[in-house]
Amino acid sequence: MNKIINLAIELDSSNKGQFLAINGYESSKGELSNVVINSSIDYGKAKERDIKKVKECNINSVPHLSHTRANLELAKTKILASLVKPDAIRSKAQQDAYTSLGNGLRVHKESKKVSIYGLVARKHVIREGVYATTNKRDLTKAQDYLKKYLSLSTDKFRMYNFESIEHIRLNGQKIVL
Repeated sequence: MNKIINLAIELDSSNKGQFLAINGYESSKGELSNVVINSSIDYGKAKERDIKKVKECNINSVPHLSHTRANLELAKTKILASLVKPDAIRSKAQQDAYTSLGNGLRVHKESKKVSIYGLVARKHVIREGVYATTNKRDLTKAQDYLKKYLSLSTDKFRMYNFESIEHIRLNGQKIVL
């Protein structure tokens, strides 16, 4: 627990960007990876930039490959709507479920599990996980494609549970968990 407190103090003491290297993270699907995240990026500001990107996107200039222009237009509308007015119930549930411990650190109120939250800057997969096949609708595929094409920041925020992390590097200092 002292390591978590020290990490929270270190993260909170700096106003500059905080890049954390999370090494040996194993997901619930069995994927093993090394990840670098920026825990100090403001999600609200990232959302504002993404709204601007989506609004300015000209679908006619987007390479459409396996998507129809109509589907891409509808995908753009749906993405913009989800950014401008997110699901209020889901957002409220997320706010109520976690307590912030400082830049990027959160604790789940019920389980008391600590997580690191931030924008993924880089990810290196060491071992692939086992994922179920999905049957996505064409519109969902078009939305995924457009989000990736526009490189939306809000789509790159992730939460990593402390129990699944071997160690973290912060400002070059290795912290074993």
